[in-house]
Amino acid sequence: MSVDPAEIAEKALHAYKQEAFDLAIDLFEQAKSAYSIAGDPVKAAEMANNLSVAFSQIDRYTAALEVLNGTFDVFLQHGEMMKAAQSLGNEAAAYEGMQEWEKAETLYEQAVDRFAQLGEEESQHYTLQALSRVRLRQGRAMEAVSTMQGALETDVKSNWRTRLVSKILSLPSRLFKP
Repeated sequence: MSVDPAEIAEKALHAYKQEAFDLAIDLFEQAKSAYSIAGDPVKAAEMANNLSVAFSQIDRYTAALEVLNGTFDVFLQHGEMMKAAQSLGNEAAAYEGMQEWEKAETLYEQAVDRFAQLGEEESQHYTLQALSRVRLRQGRAMEAVSTMQGALETDVKSNWRTRLVSKILSLPSRLFKP
């Protein structure tokens, strides 16, 4: 009887959504292995990306980084640009969790650029929010505000509150213009 990696991956995702992270990790590892055995490196790398997110949920950032090793290159080699950008974002999130702000910032910037090139505004929006958070933790408040403004401008679900916050955030830059 052969193991269906897609079925395992579906169970892993279900466990993740139920916040059963240890079970999700076990199942994502099984799915990753099954996809590797089946000769599907893209799906195996996708499972590694999912593993990274699950590890980060339980503060196992070193494991999150280790499992991502090589995923970016696999995605690039197979023309999976969106997944490559997501891989950068996941790596950045792991470094953020480890409080390695410079590495996180660099990777978030790369992910933002790739999402922008792909026209993926929602992913760009969330990544800019994360980048803003990192800059704030670095004590760079003005850059954090500017980055958050960029996030608000890419918000595909913009409403009156978002526009109001965007206007408020633009005030400091207007006040300090020569």
